[in-house]
Amino acid sequence: MGNTYNEIESTANPVLQSPLDNSYGFSSNVIINYDFGSRYNNILLNDLTISFLFKYNSGHPYNRFSMRTSNQRIEEIMWHTPVGEFNSFTSPSIFQMDLRIQKKISITEKLKLGLDFRVINLFDIVNEINVFPTSGSTGTDGRISSGNFDNYIEIYGEDFTRLYEIINHDYYEEYKSATGFNLFGPPRQIFFGITLEY
Repeated sequence: MGNTYNEIESTANPVLQSPLDNSYGFSSNVIINYDFGSRYNNILLNDLTISFLFKYNSGHPYNRFSMRTSNQRIEEIMWHTPVGEFNSFTSPSIFQMDLRIQKKISITEKLKLGLDFRVINLFDIVNEINVFPTSGSTGTDGRISSGNFDNYIEIYGEDFTRLYEIINHDYYEEYKSATGFNLFGPPRQIFFGITLEY
């Protein structure tokens, strides 16, 4: 039956080994919340809640590969040779702080207006949550510095290098299509919401 799964022996060789993206050596979430309540004679502080969420993790394990060169694009993709032991490399640690401010305003005895202001990644920190497995960084996938890249320049011209950088480094389209993951965490995002309670 060739290399197909053997039900009698219950054995199969894995086609792809990949660690979970949430297997961190250390991970923590700290929430600081303060509710001013209704005890102040100040319209700004009454029914005001301020919250901070601090997130940190030490990075997750991943597998490094060395890139073997080939004149055929499909062979170059398939000829990645593992480097080191399985899961022996770790992605960079990340830190993020989020802010949320909630405010309730009594319009009438039964009608209340709720204001909700949120900021994801308050300090706009660039968190590298994944890396190119062939280089160990987010800046390059290592293909331009490989000996085979000169073949592409001969075929497509000098501008091909910059085009490749834009597509596969700046926007890392090939990485996302192959893995489904992003290289970076979310940038600063600001949200504002309004609710009515009656």
